[in-house]
Amino acid sequence: MFGSSDREAKFEAVKKRAKEDFEKDPKNVEALIRWGGSLLELSHFKQGKESEVALNEAVSRFQLALELDPNHNEARWMLGNTYTSLGFVSSDREEALQKFKLSEDCFVKCLEADPDNASYHKSLSMVKKAPEYYDEVQKYLSNSAAQQEEEQKVKAASGSDFWWDVAGFVLLGAGIITTLALIKRSSDSSN
Repeated sequence: MFGSSDREAKFEAVKKRAKEDFEKDPKNVEALIRWGGSLLELSHFKQGKESEVALNEAVSRFQLALELDPNHNEARWMLGNTYTSLGFVSSDREEALQKFKLSEDCFVKCLEADPDNASYHKSLSMVKKAPEYYDEVQKYLSNSAAQQEEEQKVKAASGSDFWWDVAGFVLLGAGIITTLALIKRSSDSSN
């Protein structure tokens, strides 16, 4: 099984190779799809703006693939998945809903071309639930941020960790000295 860094390195290599293939042949739709797919996967290893940049770059690769081959369902399906991911990384609800709608439109078009494809059905079903999931994720993130803020306030109010460290060492030293004194007394009284 690949570790996180192994997987990231694998997708970096796929991205590099796909880019090289596309540069050799600017009509290579499959290279664009691999390139966009690797960017989509790499976005999961990034956070915040870095993730968003990778996702937007993936969107441009899939859109270019669809310009070259407007009927390429895999490119459209991957574009839909990328829009879904962009929706979830957005902190603005309206923007997220727009991305989910773009995603839904992609999946509907995929199903029009291939109505029996289970992946397209599943993707459409999931993106219809995305706004509800988005709200839950945002609620969780908000609670988590509030909790971190409260912890920082408590830490600031209690002063620096330095003084806690000093107090700990003082207590440790006192304990060691007391133990040594007791051992000495015990050995003196037995003699």
